Amino acid sequence: MFKSIKSRFVFLSVLFVIISTGIPLHFLVNQLRNNFEERSKIMLSVTVDMFLFGIESSMFIGEHNQIQSIIETLIENQNIHHVRLFCKNGFILHSNSQDEIGKNIFQIAKGHVPNDFVNQEERKITLLEDVHAFTAFQPILNKPECQSCHKESEVIAFLDIDSHLTNAEKNFYTGSAHFVFLGIAVIILLSFGLYQIFNKLINKPLSLIINGLEKVESGDLTAQLPDARSEEFHTVNAHFNRMVEELKTNNEKIEEMHFMQLRHLDKLATVGELAAQLAHEINNYNAVMLSRADYLQLEFNNNSALKEYLEDLNVIQSQIEKISKMTGNVLRHSKKYSPEFMHMDLFGVVNLSLQILAPILKKKKIIIENAASENAIIIGDHGQIEQLIVNLLNNSIDAVSEDGIISIGAYTFKESVILEISDNGCGIKEDDLQNIFSPFFSTKQEGKGTGLGLYIVSNICKNHNAKITCESKLHNGTKFKIVFKRGDS
Repeated sequence: MFKSIKSRFVFLSVLFVIISTGIPLHFLVNQLRNNFEERSKIMLSVTVDMFLFGIESSMFIGEHNQIQSIIETLIENQNIHHVRLFCKNGFILHSNSQDEIGKNIFQIAKGHVPNDFVNQEERKITLLEDVHAFTAFQPILNKPECQSCHKESEVIAFLDIDSHLTNAEKNFYTGSAHFVFLGIAVIILLSFGLYQIFNKLINKPLSLIINGLEKVESGDLTAQLPDARSEEFHTVNAHFNRMVEELKTNNEKIEEMHFMQLRHLDKLATVGELAAQLAHEINNYNAVMLSRADYLQLEFNNNSALKEYLEDLNVIQSQIEKISKMTGNVLRHSKKYSPEFMHMDLFGVVNLSLQILAPILKKKKIIIENAASENAIIIGDHGQIEQLIVNLLNNSIDAVSEDGIISIGAYTFKESVILEISDNGCGIKEDDLQNIFSPFFSTKQEGKGTGLGLYIVSNICKNHNAKITCESKLHNGTKFKIVFKRGDS
């Protein structure tokens, strides 16, 4: 419900307005109410005291019939509404209204006096909200000076006086309701105002930024944000526009680089095809020369005059066989095979890969430390594993100088088969290690690498559920470690 900034802002703003206006307003109205009630109770209490003083004075001088005249005099006060004097049985003895005399107080003024008024000995003043009046209940105690005439033990009679609210009090109680409606109106007005301010100054600029980001995410690098009036959003929009321009420029550079890499790959593919064709043609010629050499060897056995050339013929035949072996490796490595996973020994694949790269290794005088052990059995595709090893060896060949050292090992460890290829070459920068398996990323000199070798190696590892890691330090060599699952477990 409150996931968006807009909904949270509106909710918190309304809550803040209610707290900041409602609580002070509540305390103000409550304080004024208490003040008015206290004032009314004091005035009514004074009126009760005056009435008690009047009837006590009349009693002392023996003018008992003055009670009614005192009530009529008291009722002349426009705020006094009713004055009643009633006995313990609840029957009204004196009242400003002659119709009420002799009737029960509970019938005439229900709720004005406590139900157990007989047992009450203290004055009670309460607000009758339904009629907007205060009522005072007063037991008239039998004082010692009154006991000569009145034999009652505790209370002589009871007094009920009603006082209407003054105009100021009526206006207050009416105004308190107005205060509440005014507070609600202020809350609504402030909430609406804050919502409009937020919508114009924050929500609309944010919506523009979000729409711009969505366009960029969808690939539209022409998206631009307008110049904002506020300093903050002006800065944000300027940064956004600059970011999009940089993304557009970088994207163009990447596309250009990608195009160049594809051209280079196309050239390599063409060279590879030509090499395969050339190897095939050379093999044809080699076959002819080998057959001729075999024929001459048969002739040497029949013609003793030719025997002095036998050693030279053996050298020629040996060299032709080496050429055939090299061209055979090229042809085999260039062929496209459908993946076929089977049990295979890394020992054989390592040796075969070294044979493929033997001319390059010999030319650069690179020392190979082959520590591959037999029975390092995995389940894999022979062609892919060979390509993986050749790619890693090629990287090591490019990294080491003449007389460099490349170590290769394959061995079993618990439930795994581990292949390690390391060299003492130039190494890789620490910042570049996280990118070496990305396509088209290369640390080699321009024109020397395609940036796809390690990317292909990484994909081959994924195809075989193998884990590859690289450890390298600049000028301290590089070590690749690939962990396969054992195929004979």
